[in-house]
Amino acid sequence: MGWILRLVQTGIDGQSRSADVMEINRADALGDISSLGLTSPEAKQLLARVQQEVVAAQAHEHAVLRPECGICRRRCHVKDWRLHQIATLFGGVTVRLPRFLCAVCGRVHGRSPETLRRHALDVGEQLRNAAAVNPASAASAITVTLDSTFIRSCHDSERHLEVRVGNAETDTGGRQVFGAVARAGTDIEALIRRNLETVGRTTDTELSAFTDGCPGLRSILADAGIAKPPILDWFHIAMRLQHAKQAASGLSTDTPVRMQAKTVIVDEVERLRWRIWHGKAKNARLTLDRIRKVMHAFKGERSCRTMGVPSRKLWTALHEINGYLSSQSSWLVNYAKRYRAGLRVGTAVTEGTANFLVNRRMNKSQQMRWSRRGADLLLQVRCAIYNGSLGSGFGHLFEPVANPDLQLVKAA
Repeated sequence: MGWILRLVQTGIDGQSRSADVMEINRADALGDISSLGLTSPEAKQLLARVQQEVVAAQAHEHAVLRPECGICRRRCHVKDWRLHQIATLFGGVTVRLPRFLCAVCGRVHGRSPETLRRHALDVGEQLRNAAAVNPASAASAITVTLDSTFIRSCHDSERHLEVRVGNAETDTGGRQVFGAVARAGTDIEALIRRNLETVGRTTDTELSAFTDGCPGLRSILADAGIAKPPILDWFHIAMRLQHAKQAASGLSTDTPVRMQAKTVIVDEVERLRWRIWHGKAKNARLTLDRIRKVMHAFKGERSCRTMGVPSRKLWTALHEINGYLSSQSSWLVNYAKRYRAGLRVGTAVTEGTANFLVNRRMNKSQQMRWSRRGADLLLQVRCAIYNGSLGSGFGHLFEPVANPDLQLVKAA
């Protein structure tokens, strides 16, 4: 006995199209229990063929729609058809997709990944020197945050590429993101100036900036016209304090002396955080001296199997904080006062920007390596999409909204 499995496609107009998917043959007598029903290879083959037919039909319906030319806005004609391999959930599927040709300007519009990549890089090249958009109103105050991250390089001579990303945010909620790969041809200073003009910078606008303390980033901000010295952001200070706090909490308490010393150290680390937060970082030396007086209690402390010696980790973290604060003392402020006044105290928003703008696409779990030019041009496109400058409502993520309830609705 045998069966022919047929897949029937029904359309809106009532017409149907059928295709024989698979033929199954079995002996008339059920002498072997293994011949009962479908075998595992037959089931996989059936699923793969059904997937092939369904995907091919969907691709054909989509391909018959003729797009408009992005240059002259005329309808394109089919130039030729090419086979493309698509990876689906149930295996690879081969489909025929068209390439379109504009009869007016002669531009070829393809659906292949290489064509899309070339179009994306062409748009990124145009965005490098795009003019600033005139805002509807001037901004009284603008905060600029600038940070850097790294992505993998495809060049043999270097392992990573430095990517500089930042935000320009007004006091009314207007926001622009920007970014550029170092030494890729994009003028980061001109990019910052253009974004400041887009959010409403005037001669009377008060500018403030935040960095992680890198001298190179401070030089970029100064060349971009931000004369006021940038503030050392609280985010990087808090990370170093958190490392010291975790190391202090891991100290051993196997003797009464060590238990008392740990209590003193935990209190002093928390007091160090309070001093820096309230603009009294000059008194941080007092905390280090008090901790040094009781550190002898942990002499000969055994190391944990996975964490090492806790007292050594604590002392290393404290020395790192001391060196960081000593080199960045000129850019420390009273963070508590700024926070109570409703002002920004760090670059946490820029850390989030680097995450969704760069790391999520180019770095995390992607296993991708980038050329300097390709990464920079793609970054220009991603910034334009998130800023909404590629068309009305196209990928627009940031928009000044005065009503906080409306912001919650937009976020949902």
